[in-house]
Amino acid sequence: MPGTRWWAKAGYATALALAGVFVGFAVGVQHRLLAPWGLIVGGIVLVVFATALRLLFRGRLGAAIGLGGAFVSVTALSTEMGRGYVILSDPLGWGLLGVTVLVFLVALGWPDLRGVPATMEQAEPKNSE
Repeated sequence: MPGTRWWAKAGYATALALAGVFVGFAVGVQHRLLAPWGLIVGGIVLVVFATALRLLFRGRLGAAIGLGGAFVSVTALSTEMGRGYVILSDPLGWGLLGVTVLVFLVALGWPDLRGVPATMEQAEPKNSE
């Protein structure tokens, strides 16, 4: 996380969590509007969000906070709110929860390849004969 002071880090973490909540809310609401394509579009949005977080931040903490916000939002939409649910307990709803968890786990488990050379070939030593 950028910033050296604790309040700067707390601000970044809060902004990431709120961005994740917004993404999760948008995906959760729209997945029903365009069923079944909304699930595919929602999965793509989550993958793009996770990829952006992994590219922007060095470690996995930024991705964990942002995707955690998205997971909390999707899970909150799956509980009864007022008169009903936004994400129903049907295959489409379970699919959205599964896609969210899968993207979260893959994004956090993906290795950081920034320090790895583009090719694994070793340079041959020059013989000075």
